[in-house]
Amino acid sequence: MENIKDEDVMKFTFHIHLPKGVLEKFGQPMVLGSSKELGFWRNPIVKLRQPSPQNPTYWQSESVIISLSNFNEINDIQYKYAFHGKDGNIMWEGYSSEDNRMLDIEKNDQFDIWKNNSYLSEKFDYNFAFVDYIYSTIKENNLKDKVMEYQHLLTKHKELTIRVSNLDFIFHHVKDKLKEKRLFLCLFLGYFITRQGAVYKLPNQFPSGLLLKALDGYKQETLPSNTKDLMYIAITSLIQHNAIQMEFDWLIIFRIAAEVDPNYNFIEHLEALKYPNEKLLAKFTKEVEFTKLYIKGIRFETYVKLAKWIIQLCYNLDSLHKLCGDILLHNSFYFFYKSGYFSKNISQYFIERVRNIHEGDIILSLEVISQSHNLNILNIFPEILNDGWYHDCFPDTETTKEKVQEICVNWFKLLLAKLASNENDFVYLVFQKLESMYPLFSQKINIWQDLTDIAIKRIKRCSETRIFAATKLIVQIKQDYVNKLFLDIVKEILDKTVQQIDDWLLNKIFIICDCKCKTLEIPNSMSEEILCYIMTTLQMRSDCNILKDNRFWNIILHATGCVEKLNSISFVKHAKMSISELDGLFPEKTIDLQLLQQRLVYFDERLFQQFDVAVTEKKALSDISQDKIHNLLEQKPSVYMISNSMINDIEFPFSYYFMNQINHYKNYYYKELDILEHKSENINYQHKELYEELVDDHMKDFRNNLISIYPNFENLQKYSELYYNDFIKIILSTHTKKLASKKQLEQLDFILRHLMGDKIVNDPFILHIYWWKYADNIKTQLKLIENFPDITEIQNDFIIYGKLDQYFFRRTIKLILQNICDHKPWKQDMNYILSVNDKINRSKKVLNLSNFDLLLICDDLLRINLMPLAKIKEMIYLGKSDENQEFITVDIINIVFNSLDNNNDIVPIRTFITRVLDLISLKSEVRLILYKNLFSREPFELIGIIIEKIFITEHHQNRRIFFKLIKNSKKILKLSNRLNTINNSIKNLNSDMGVLCCEIIQKILYKFGLDELSPYFKHSIESFTNQEDLSLQQTFMLQQITSIAFLKEFIYKYWKNYIQEDNSLSKSLIKEINEIMNISHSFIQSLKTYFVPNLYQKKIIDNTKQFKVIKEEFPWLESFTDERVPKIWKLSRKVNFEDFYAFYNSNWQNLEKYPFLSIYFKNYKQLKLINHLYPIVRFVKILNLKLEYYLTRKVAHLMKFHEFIVNESHENANLKTLFEEFAFGWNYVMDYFVQYQSKELPYNKSNKPIMNLELPVIYGLIDQKDAGIHLCTILDFLIKLHNEFLDNIIAIPVGKCKSLEFLKDLYWDTREHNIYFIKSIKIAQAQDINFINYEWNDRILKYSQKNLEMEDINFIFDLQKIEIKLVKKLVLNKVYFEMEDNQLYLKKFSFKHELFHNHLRIFFDIKKFLPQESIQMDTNKTLLFLAMFQPSNSLLAANSSFNSINLPDLLFLFEIIFYFIKELSVKNSELLISDFVNQWLKLTRFNSIDFINVLKKFSLKHIIAFYEKIEEQVANSVIHNIDVKFKVLLTQQMKDSINNIVDYYNLKNRADQLIPAKAFALSLKRFIYRYLLSDSNIETLSLNIYFLDFTLDLWTCDVEEELIEILFPSCLLVSHAYNTYNFITNEIKATVSRIEMVL
Repeated sequence: MENIKDEDVMKFTFHIHLPKGVLEKFGQPMVLGSSKELGFWRNPIVKLRQPSPQNPTYWQSESVIISLSNFNEINDIQYKYAFHGKDGNIMWEGYSSEDNRMLDIEKNDQFDIWKNNSYLSEKFDYNFAFVDYIYSTIKENNLKDKVMEYQHLLTKHKELTIRVSNLDFIFHHVKDKLKEKRLFLCLFLGYFITRQGAVYKLPNQFPSGLLLKALDGYKQETLPSNTKDLMYIAITSLIQHNAIQMEFDWLIIFRIAAEVDPNYNFIEHLEALKYPNEKLLAKFTKEVEFTKLYIKGIRFETYVKLAKWIIQLCYNLDSLHKLCGDILLHNSFYFFYKSGYFSKNISQYFIERVRNIHEGDIILSLEVISQSHNLNILNIFPEILNDGWYHDCFPDTETTKEKVQEICVNWFKLLLAKLASNENDFVYLVFQKLESMYPLFSQKINIWQDLTDIAIKRIKRCSETRIFAATKLIVQIKQDYVNKLFLDIVKEILDKTVQQIDDWLLNKIFIICDCKCKTLEIPNSMSEEILCYIMTTLQMRSDCNILKDNRFWNIILHATGCVEKLNSISFVKHAKMSISELDGLFPEKTIDLQLLQQRLVYFDERLFQQFDVAVTEKKALSDISQDKIHNLLEQKPSVYMISNSMINDIEFPFSYYFMNQINHYKNYYYKELDILEHKSENINYQHKELYEELVDDHMKDFRNNLISIYPNFENLQKYSELYYNDFIKIILSTHTKKLASKKQLEQLDFILRHLMGDKIVNDPFILHIYWWKYADNIKTQLKLIENFPDITEIQNDFIIYGKLDQYFFRRTIKLILQNICDHKPWKQDMNYILSVNDKINRSKKVLNLSNFDLLLICDDLLRINLMPLAKIKEMIYLGKSDENQEFITVDIINIVFNSLDNNNDIVPIRTFITRVLDLISLKSEVRLILYKNLFSREPFELIGIIIEKIFITEHHQNRRIFFKLIKNSKKILKLSNRLNTINNSIKNLNSDMGVLCCEIIQKILYKFGLDELSPYFKHSIESFTNQEDLSLQQTFMLQQITSIAFLKEFIYKYWKNYIQEDNSLSKSLIKEINEIMNISHSFIQSLKTYFVPNLYQKKIIDNTKQFKVIKEEFPWLESFTDERVPKIWKLSRKVNFEDFYAFYNSNWQNLEKYPFLSIYFKNYKQLKLINHLYPIVRFVKILNLKLEYYLTRKVAHLMKFHEFIVNESHENANLKTLFEEFAFGWNYVMDYFVQYQSKELPYNKSNKPIMNLELPVIYGLIDQKDAGIHLCTILDFLIKLHNEFLDNIIAIPVGKCKSLEFLKDLYWDTREHNIYFIKSIKIAQAQDINFINYEWNDRILKYSQKNLEMEDINFIFDLQKIEIKLVKKLVLNKVYFEMEDNQLYLKKFSFKHELFHNHLRIFFDIKKFLPQESIQMDTNKTLLFLAMFQPSNSLLAANSSFNSINLPDLLFLFEIIFYFIKELSVKNSELLISDFVNQWLKLTRFNSIDFINVLKKFSLKHIIAFYEKIEEQVANSVIHNIDVKFKVLLTQQMKDSINNIVDYYNLKNRADQLIPAKAFALSLKRFIYRYLLSDSNIETLSLNIYFLDFTLDLWTCDVEEELIEILFPSCLLVSHAYNTYNFITNEIKATVSRIEMVL
């Protein structure tokens, strides 16, 4: 009911049926009544009108607003209908006041029928309109009210309402789009059926589907509660009718069953449902699949009812498997199966159904069940099999046993293939399945053996990472036999790979133990057993590189958890004993420096200094006394690791150390490069990289910077040649199982020197930088040398530095070509050179590879078995003799095409033709011969790619060539030998070749708009209508093919334009089209037949009104009759991804031949997500680079992305675009999180943050709390997907996928390694090519062709070519992303003023490697400090530069410097602070001219003392700004405790020493400034946690630690720190005042 303003005012509308013609006879109909608004029975205010001329008896008033406040009772308002005559008289209805009507104030609408009087008393017929009115006024928000109005009508005007409440009303209104109206019709139907009786059935033509669709999302609360039963009657009648009519809209019941029929009683109405044919059953099977989402939580009895009904519907196996697997055994019902309910209640029903289908054959039934492609069906197979064994269903014969065994094997293979879709837990799922099967199959020894063999073989195809990671789950398996199977697999893998490079094995150990932190914690006995096996294996292979790594031993010897067995291994015991022995040699002074250097890998700076002295003084190392050694070393020798014999080959004893040290700075080298790259003026846009000279300068600066922060690096320069030699040995030893040979050392030396000459030998830092940059390329060159040793024999060739790889590649190609000519083996070499091609090619911009093309051609020809070797030799000699010589001859072309009919493998033929088209010139006679051979025969498989290449070449030569061909074919064919050859070769317009050419030309014409096509419309028609002489048809074959292609595209573009709002162009062509369609010619009939289907395709005919207009505009459509048209005129469509997917799955052999494509399809959705990783990381890196250290956490919550972009756009104009890509990726992933909710990703529509310019930048910063957690979650999720995708790739067995040959490991002893290798890097070092950043593009589908032979497959595809293209996009150059040390993928963002929160003990840590001193005041420094801390001093007033120093900003700069000192491990304490700041690009942006004069006065050895001086001043003004939670008042007891332990009078000689008051106050000030200014939740912690930790450097050095430990009050919390400071400072002031008073 509609209220107006307040409850005392309401709006009413009056409705009445009056006899016909009353207006003319009696005057204006009206309503009069007892209220003012109704005229007080006198004034004719409320007049009636006829709302619908079609219903002359129905009258209605305008809405009348009536105030109810003047009436005491609800029935006080009376009214009547009357006529107001022209003479002013009023004729009332009824005979007296007893006929007065009472206004029903509960209803806005008053529905009435005229009451007769003495003037108007005849009965009259009328079309009862009130139901129509109620229906027409239904809106989205008033359905319940309108239903109640209808119920009121049924009460007030029952017979009239029932009379119009019939099926005709529903038929008339059923197409209404408003859902609420159709829901009303459903209820309307319920009332109607109730009146018809229980056996009533809806007529066949009833539109039940339209009403059922309205029920989507239906809730009973939508309608009045008393309509529940009526709606149920309507719904069951609708679903019964719809189902019996073989339609599927009735399946909506599953969406709403929980609301209207939770017991699924509707099934009783569907017992008669039977699908008469397999097509309908298949459609039902497909349509019903969605229901599994809506039947969760139903009761078991209901489930049984549903299951039996579904099973009885099935009369073929496809439907039975799909329905039972997808619906009955879906996850939501799997608990019934797991609990045994399924096997007890339904399995027999299921088996019987299968047996009925197979006429009782239990073996055949079991076999069919085992072959199901539904994982849920496969899961219950053991239960069904067990049921068969239990009931002795199988004959006891050998044949039966063998058959059952075969069935079980096939079942298990299929099961594993299905389980593989769960890539994360696949390994565990397999062993979990084995455990569940063990009780059933373990007594069937032959079957069990087969199944375990299959499982083991399949698991071995998984990546090592996935197998090892499963350890944490496998430990849950209780069956020992199954556990042993897993352990045996792991041990077998370890036997093969345990000697790999250090990081790999260490990484595996941590994966096996599921350990995320740096310290190894062994969680269970299984992990320990695997680790023990690793150690035992290493013990037997003592030459392993891993044993040289001190990190390995530190991890093993400090492992915690389950370590009892590990520590009992003799190898581990021996290591511990050896360390203890070494520990004992130092105090006994029985070891000399020579021996120590040979035994130790770990670096000691003092040993290096002694070594340096010995070399300088030309002493023998053994001459250094044992006493000196003893004094050099602290009594902590266990930090050194005993090395194996490899160390004896090292010429410079500290090479390992320096190598690790320099590599430590690799990240900083690239970070500094990143900063340079973010300045547009540094970029050479021609090559899209930094200017070369800028990179050279950066390398020099980087080297000088490292030397300046670590003086020993300068000493290293003196031993650069020794170090260079060791570098080569170490590099080679890292990538081989054994010590490098002399020849290998010479080879690597040869390659390195050709990078930049002897300079690389003399500069260890340049050596490292070049290795970082070119490592993969160098490894490839080494493998080339290993496979082709002769390529290093350089005689008179001049090789430019950096071009050696190209030289090797060219030499290798020549060697292979020569081997082909000399009948020597070449195939393996060919495969190898193809696999490394990308690695050579991608590292250089220019590479002349003419001979490489020749080699590829040879490879194609040699794979064509019928090609004579003599012809190939002839071609090689021609190709090698002169680069401009055309080496493809006419003979070779003819032989290739002659071999087509006798060659099952046409791939090399197709590849050969494609390559030749790229090589031979357009004017070549050979090209014409190729065209003639190609176009004169029927198309072979995937020839379309070649034909398209040919026509596109012609298009590129002349963009309008096909238009010219249509308009003047004779002239064009005369000018172009190539097109003339094609024209003369195609013999039939409707041949497969003609059809194919037509489709390809149409594809090219697709690029032109209707405005470009329309001028040639008439010419295309004339190419047929003007050539009646059939003998000339061949002359114009290509013209006619092109014309048909043109017309097909023209018609498509025409209708596309016609349906647009601005269709003036298509309208202007109507006359011309009609004139042509009236030409009497057989060709025109084909044109019409194509014209009309395109009209349907654009769905214009669905619009009856528009189609009427079309027929008026195109009169010939009236007489059009569809006729069979030639093949060339058939409608074609564009190939799409679904075609590609369907073709791949159409043949199971594709899975074996193209395993990468299988992985691609499985990860298709994940790749869409991974695609967003790069834009997210790219923007986050920029954001972090620009704001790190500079931004406080508070400002990060306030600064919007928009503000950041505006501020920084001057340096990067593209920043907004980068943000938009970042935001799109963020929101796409967040939407995914919402769609697939889980405990790990607790996002929903209400709490997901939507990325936009108005969001604060905190959302883009790497931080594991606050808003930063969202970004960390996104990155973790995407990088995990990225790495898992690559895991899936390297799990493909080597040799199974030709496209992945380039991934073969980069070890040089390849005969012993046969694995795929993808390197790992930190994401901060990654370049754009390292990210999987590929989105599907239909252009790759150009490697397809319409299937001209098989109608059930629309297109065929060159899967090999597509796989190669996808591999290059998705795998080439891609890397695993490693975590940073903080277990994040990007470094945590460093907020301003959070130095001490992030690094509690940073001063303590810095002092360990950078010794600090107090500041000794000379005159200059004294003046400086006075200027800084007493700026009002008159002595310094003239020096304005000192006065302008901003101490908080200087303190901020120092905090950033501390970050750098710690990260860089700076060891040169004499380095000036100003020099240090100016060396690093990231620091210079925080420097200012004001600070120069300050910083150049002090070196790094003073930096902490300097900081503390400034801190003391700055803290005075800011510590009062801390949060109120840190300002809790002290109790009197606390104050007494403080006074009892503080010395306010500085009485140093008193017997009971106390804590000096000033020292206590200063430590409190430091604590407040460092830890309480930023938000933290430490207020409830005890204060002594911090003040008794002397590594926090809160106390001055003159305070005794023991005194603090004894006296510090335990009653103080962190929340008391501020008021403790105030209390002590006030007491100090009071004490000073007392002393002054005394004095």
